[in-house]
Amino acid sequence: MKKLYLLSALALVAILAVGWVLADVKNKTAKQPLVAVGVPIFYYGDGCPHCANVEDYLSANPLPAAYQLDKKEVYKNTVNKNELIARAKSCGIKGAVTIPVLYTKEGKCLVGDIDIIAYFKALK
Repeated sequence: MKKLYLLSALALVAILAVGWVLADVKNKTAKQPLVAVGVPIFYYGDGCPHCANVEDYLSANPLPAAYQLDKKEVYKNTVNKNELIARAKSCGIKGAVTIPVLYTKEGKCLVGDIDIIAYFKALK
């Protein structure tokens, strides 16, 4: 009987320890601040019509050679999706985050194909 209590207590301690470690890892990851990037990031989703409008514009109007753009798909990639949500919060976007989103090199978020295309047109 004592062995059963001891094994139960050890199992409980092990479960609590694993939970504590996982919570600590999650908190450390969540607390890492996002910083403005030197390379802008275009967040899009495969099949998103507004994202396709931006892609079509970029295909027809190449960006200046010195301008680099990182593209991250968010429908199928959870890491990119979570990064987008964090970026949107850092920009002060509240509520649901819609795409497309352009995180500019100045650290601003532009939402929607119209604003993003206007930003790219201004680069020329």
